[in-house]
Amino acid sequence: LVRVFKFLKKLLLLAVGFVEAAQAVAWVTLLMSVVLYMCSIIMVRTCGQLPEGTPHAEFLHERFYDIRTSMMTLFVLMSSPNLDHYMQQDGLIWERPLLLIFLVGFVIMGSFGMTALLTGVISESMFEKNQVRLEEARKEVDEMINHFEDRADEIHQTLAVNEKGEATRDEVLTQAMPVVAKMFSEAMIEFNHHALEDLVDVMDINSSGLIDANEFKRAIITYASGVKPLSIQEVHYNTAVCINKLGDIQRILEPIAAKSENDFTNVRSSKVIDHPPEWFEETRHNI
Repeated sequence: LVRVFKFLKKLLLLAVGFVEAAQAVAWVTLLMSVVLYMCSIIMVRTCGQLPEGTPHAEFLHERFYDIRTSMMTLFVLMSSPNLDHYMQQDGLIWERPLLLIFLVGFVIMGSFGMTALLTGVISESMFEKNQVRLEEARKEVDEMINHFEDRADEIHQTLAVNEKGEATRDEVLTQAMPVVAKMFSEAMIEFNHHALEDLVDVMDINSSGLIDANEFKRAIITYASGVKPLSIQEVHYNTAVCINKLGDIQRILEPIAAKSENDFTNVRSSKVIDHPPEWFEETRHNI
């Protein structure tokens, strides 16, 4: 039953892709019709109305007499490019070099180019822009992230941690990362051991020298989600380190500022200085 469901699921993807490809082909067909119509006008004006007695007039009149006949002739030339009929007419293409240039260009752009365009449009519509396929891909990514999140928790729980649940960098590097490498291999995620070592370095966001479960899990999920260039994670790491250091500086300066404010208030309210100098007020304001 599971195999049948999977088969029907793939069949649904193909069916939806085929419908979307048909819509794209309809627009390509409209474009092709416009091109055929414009080229037919050119051929009728130049080759379909030749005076009687002109060399090859009967041959060209038969193929380019009016718009409808000219469009059919060009469509046949587009679908199955073959210039033998024109080559068999003695001196036709050599006496009319512009006709030769037009036919060769039409075969290259109209036949080969249109075939490549149709192939690309159908391929893109059926596989790359298939909405059902994109939705399926999103679900697969969500399932993969949830799976890696659970596995990262399990891996971190196997490490030797302190009372706060934090493991050392060496513990993570030697014990956890081999398991992570195996997990990435099973999920066919591109990695190398040097990148995993650098990944351990950017896990410690608060620069404590220890890695807790949240830091470990966040780094693993970010890497598995596709943020493989470690420079991006290093930017996040350095930003977090700066924020933590600024917080430490703020906590250190707050009691100093409060003590300085109290000292200045006491000095000003004392009888020693009834009228503080300007530098005193300026220093107090700056602090």
